Amino acid sequence: MITQHYFCDTCLKEFNPKEGISNILAGLSKMNEKSEKQKLTFEGNYCSQCTELILQFILTLKNEFKNTSATGVVEQTE
Repeated sequence: MITQHYFCDTCLKEFNPKEGISNILAGLSKMNEKSEKQKLTFEGNYCSQCTELILQFILTLKNEFKNTSATGVVEQTE
């Protein structure tokens, strides 16, 4: 019998796919403080905990973009 092992591309821990597995492919462009374009990419297999963290981060960027687009002002957070 062949046994398949799954490892999260973020935390590198082995996990059981029955607990949750996701394959995310996303590319985002973002400007840094020096107005230089940054490309953020997320590609790989992730456990359920890391999937939640990545999706929260993407949602934060999306909300940040909405706020910037609506007001035309970039807010800096520390």
